[in-house]
Amino acid sequence: LTARWCRVAARSRIEGLGKLDAACKVRAALMQAAAAAAVALEVGAIERDAIAEAPRDTGELESGIDGTTRGASGEVRSTARHAAFVEFGTSRT
Repeated sequence: LTARWCRVAARSRIEGLGKLDAACKVRAALMQAAAAAAVALEVGAIERDAIAEAPRDTGELESGIDGTTRGASGEVRSTARHAAFVEFGTSRT
């Protein structure tokens, strides 16, 4: 048995790739915008819940609660010095 090697030069052309690429970019931008909007809604809801549930001894914890978003990421935190103790407890609680 002998192996035969055959070299074939083929050319192909796919039409519409430019339109497909443009459509994909539009869809990606729409998905990013939708994700950012969803994150903003959730951060707002979490912020409202955190304010509603915060202990009100001095009001420092409640007034320091703030939600921020950047694109499709966000966070809710408090600037109060004792926020971590309220959130995570202490060795005595």
